[in-house]
Amino acid sequence: MKKINSLRLRIFSIMMLFATVATFSVNAQTPFPNQGDEFKVTIDKLELNLEITSNTKTGVYEVKVIKNNEKKAQGHVVIPETVKHLEKDWTIIEIGAEAFRICEDLYSLSLPNTVKKIGAEAISNCRQLKSVHLGSGLKTIHGTSDAFYNSQITEFTIEESNPYFSVEDGILFNKDKSEIVICPAGKTGDYVIPSSVKTIGMAFECSNLTSVTIPNSVTKIDGWAFYGAYVKTIISKIENPFPVGNKAFSGILGTHKLIVPKGTKAKYEALNEWNSAKTIEESTSSAVNNITLKNNVSVIGKDIQVTEVAKKRVALFNLAGKMVFNANSTNNTLTITTPNKGVYILQINNQTRKVLVK
Repeated sequence: MKKINSLRLRIFSIMMLFATVATFSVNAQTPFPNQGDEFKVTIDKLELNLEITSNTKTGVYEVKVIKNNEKKAQGHVVIPETVKHLEKDWTIIEIGAEAFRICEDLYSLSLPNTVKKIGAEAISNCRQLKSVHLGSGLKTIHGTSDAFYNSQITEFTIEESNPYFSVEDGILFNKDKSEIVICPAGKTGDYVIPSSVKTIGMAFECSNLTSVTIPNSVTKIDGWAFYGAYVKTIISKIENPFPVGNKAFSGILGTHKLIVPKGTKAKYEALNEWNSAKTIEESTSSAVNNITLKNNVSVIGKDIQVTEVAKKRVALFNLAGKMVFNANSTNNTLTITTPNKGVYILQINNQTRKVLVK
């Protein structure tokens, strides 16, 4: 009996030893993930390269999307909020530098609400990319338009609950629209910046707009604001021009014309960046955008927005002389939706101006 018990004890000890070795082997194969470690996940046909950005020992599992040199994102891509890895849910909080650079077959991209930051050239040189949706958590965009450099985006959309950014007519602004952040490079035609804007960031880098009208409300224009743009005409309503950032206008490709308020040409010529235009002209009474009224007027899509019209009669006529809008405004700001694109005559009391809706 003693021999049998001794044999049983030996067998039990050997089994425990094997169990310990097996456990050690498993742990050796699956070490605890560390910040900076990388892994891949495949969701449908989308392959994402991810890098751990958090200290997982504290129970936080966060990652950023990094560049994929093997398999580029294609088609209409929706980035999920979380991915599965090592039986954990990892939250995607960042689109890292060059993550989607030169994804030539990427058509649309939707970022989740968990993404807080977009890195340098993260979504750049995507020639087929037309739309980008931004989530409610986005707080930082590296170098603003630099993150989307040379991608032919035509519109941005965003979750309305985002506390830092807003979108109007496909263009990205800060929340209160006092700064125009990014005008998508694929947007074409003529654009009139809203009168709420005080600052122009690197907004028109690589822009394909034909003309941009800058309201008198603007007090700051950052460097590289129009760098690499193909804009042909800058129409400035600023009556007292100020120094602007480095290469704000001198980086415009080809030649461009600057139209300034009457009597201000000498002021603009005295400022180097403004004076980079091939020609500087003063506006005349025959110009389409000439203002004969003092009210601030903005064109956003097919809407004409005019301010300082409380208790004033506002009328709108087409070029055939047909009245398309008439009202005695009770509000200080009035928005008129036009029936079609074209040139209209806006009348406020006895003052008028021509407005181009394109």
